[in-house]
Order: sequence, then C-alpha cells, then structure tokens
Amino acid sequence: MAFNSAEFLIFFSVFYLFFLLLPNKIKWLWTLLSSWFFYYAFEPVYLTLLIGLTAIDFFCGREIAVRRYPYKLFFLIIVLVSNIGALAIFKYLGFFEELMNFATGQNSFFSFSIIIPIGISFYAFQGIAYAIDLYRDKIFPEKNFVIFALFISFFPQLISGPIERAQNLIPQLKKPFSLPKINFREALLLILVGYFKKMVIADSLGKVIGPIYGSPGDFNGFTLTVATIFFGFQLYCDFSGYTDIARGFGKLMGINFIINFNKPYFSASISDFWRRWHISLSSWVRDYLYIPLGGNRKGLARQYLNLIITMTIMGMWHGGKLTFVIWGAYHGILLILHKIFLRSKIKIPFLFATILTFILVNIGWIFFRSEDIGKLIKTIEIIFSNSFFSAIQYQQGMLVGAVFIVILIIFEALDLKWRVKNRILSLSPAKIALVYLLLCYAIIFFGVKETNQFIYFQF
Repeated sequence: MAFNSAEFLIFFSVFYLFFLLLPNKIKWLWTLLSSWFFYYAFEPVYLTLLIGLTAIDFFCGREIAVRRYPYKLFFLIIVLVSNIGALAIFKYLGFFEELMNFATGQNSFFSFSIIIPIGISFYAFQGIAYAIDLYRDKIFPEKNFVIFALFISFFPQLISGPIERAQNLIPQLKKPFSLPKINFREALLLILVGYFKKMVIADSLGKVIGPIYGSPGDFNGFTLTVATIFFGFQLYCDFSGYTDIARGFGKLMGINFIINFNKPYFSASISDFWRRWHISLSSWVRDYLYIPLGGNRKGLARQYLNLIITMTIMGMWHGGKLTFVIWGAYHGILLILHKIFLRSKIKIPFLFATILTFILVNIGWIFFRSEDIGKLIKTIEIIFSNSFFSAIQYQQGMLVGAVFIVILIIFEALDLKWRVKNRILSLSPAKIALVYLLLCYAIIFFGVKETNQFIYFQF
C-alpha cells in the first residue's frame, strides 16, 4: 500500500473521514489501529515484530526512567539488544554471507534469504533514540501506550521516516485535534509536490537507470556517468518526495514532522551536504554515535576515526551490502579531508566548491547504486577508462530525464533565493487552485503509470 497506489488513497480517504468524525478521546486509538493495518498490508507476519519491539521499548523505557544505575543500564541494554538484534537478523545475515563469498571467492554453503521487514531501520532507530534519551534524563517516559505506540508506528512516516524524536512528535500526538488550525494549503502543496517528484521525476529517471546499472559492461563511460547523475536525482526526488507526502498527510492531522531535506545539491562542502541530506538520519548518528564515541573532543586522530566509524555504520544502516559499507566509508574519508582542508584556511569560490561537492557526492552514488562488488568494479573501470566517449549510446528517456532535472534545479534555485513555495502559499484561492490543477495535470500526464515502490522502502 505505497503512497503512490490507488489502494493507499482509498485507505487514507476512509481513515481521514473517520478521523474527522471521531471524538478526540479515541481519535488517536483509531489512528494507531489504522497505522497497524497499514503496516499489516505490506507484510502481515511482521506486524508482530513491530508491536513486539514497541512493547519492549515502552515497558523498558518506563523502567529506565525510574530505576537507578546499574538497573537502568540493564533495561537500556534490553532495548538496544532487541532493536539492534532485529536489525542484525533481518538485514545483515545476507551481508555476512556476501562478506564470506567475497573473502573466499566462492559461494558459501549457507544461503540466507529472509524478507526484510519494511521500515525496520526507521522505527528501530526511533525506539533506540527514545530509550537513550530516557537514560540521559533528557525526556520523561510516555505513560500512555497508545500514544507511545503511535509515536513508533504513525503510518505517514512509518515506512521511510523521517526518523522522529520523542520530544518533537509525542507532545503533538497528545494535543487535541483542531480542524480550524489545519493548514490545508500547505498540506496539499506538499502532497502534490511529493507526488510530482516521485512519479514524474524519480520514476522517469529510474526507467533510464535500471538497464544501464543492471548491465554496466554493455555501456561506455559517458553513459554510465549520465546514469550515475540521474540516479543521484532519482534518489533525491524519490526520498524527498516521500518525505513531502508524509509531511503533507501529517499536517492534515495537525502533526508537523521535521524537514528531512534542504536542497542538498546546493551544498558547498561535504559537511554541508550532510546537514541538508536525510537530516533526521545524519543528526541521529551525530547524537547517538559520533558524540558518544568522543566526537571531536579527544584529538584529531580520534575525531577522524570517529568519522570513519560513524559514516561506515551509516552506510550499513542502508542494508547488508558491501557497496553500502564502501559508500559510508567513502563519505567518512571525504569528511576527514574536509576537516583537514578547513585547517588550511584556504578559501575557494562558492560556485567551484558547490560543483566539486556535487562531483564527489555523485562518485559516491556509484558505490551506492551498484548491485554488487563485481558490477561496482566494472562500472568504475569503464568510467575512468580511455573509452569514455567510445560510442554514442542514447537511451530512451535520457532527454526527458535531463529536462526534468533542469526544471528541478531551476525551481530549487529560485526557491533558495526568493522562497517560491511561500509565495505560492500566499496566492489568492483561485491562483493557488490553478497551481494545484497544474501539478495534478503534470502528475497524470507525465507521471509513470506503473506503481513503483519508493527506494527507501528497502531500508
């Protein structure tokens, strides 16, 4: 029941009708049951896992809040072992198999083929953050199981985030719903822009990228480079599109999720990129991995090691593949090089810095997109070979994809300078209705008709 499916639109219409009609006392219970049904529709058996981890986080969290050391540490460990253990079992057994195959040069005797519970990385990280914040005495425990369970499994952001913190989401869930306070203008604009990003841009680019990265040896370096750039924009529009849709549906219920993307391809450094890309995850690893490891407080050597460890784990968060680990380590190295560069106090023009950052990020997407180590090596060999322009290999959809990317860049540049979204929201009712109609027309006319899953569903 993906956001871009007819089933979801029917589900949300029925859900929202009852949401508006039900009294506030049971409104959030209805939302919780609907969220569990939403998750059940993806993979029924794993609803038990979601509810089980929720119960562990809730009851151990209450003990963490009232116990003293070492008992509070004991209950924190239970939460960590439960959530990280679930991630290890469902996401990383296949990784250890791939690692074994890579080390031995042959297929291992054992083969792991477990269906990964959809969204597990997101709701597991929310539960872990909640328990750690309780342990640090940063928040108070939630005593209402319905509210807490909804914090873990609120359906707009359950599958692909953003990864919410308890101090932001739980107080909003406890406030009485007020229909007059709902900003329908902004909610609808977010939803339509999100669908445009996903169905028009991301899915169109995906049709070009799939065949190329599926058989990289059949294409020259130029074609693979174009496919890599396309993938960077596909991933951005797919993931930020999901976030926009989630934020829009959340606003219809009076809930404001954190902003997860902030025009990352206008970043002037790799550090700036990670302040703009998947903000909820990058801030999570900063607060719950990088700083606890020592951050930048224990000398340069330790700081650089902490960056490598943190970014490698961030890469592993995306799944049990060596290519993700390499991608994470690569970004760790880039962050170290940026720290070293800052110490030199050399100034470079903003435009040059932005272009350089864009190139470095796109090199990283080669690691991220490659299906396995063999195809990764082949792709790099071809891109950096002498046969970069060996033959023109035009793929159907390349020109359309390039046009969509240019439109996106122009819009985000204008929004960066003149706050175009705010100007649209301040238009008269007739004019903003016209904007909505144009977006609907573009989605229907230019959007890919097949229902393609959001990329981050697999994480």
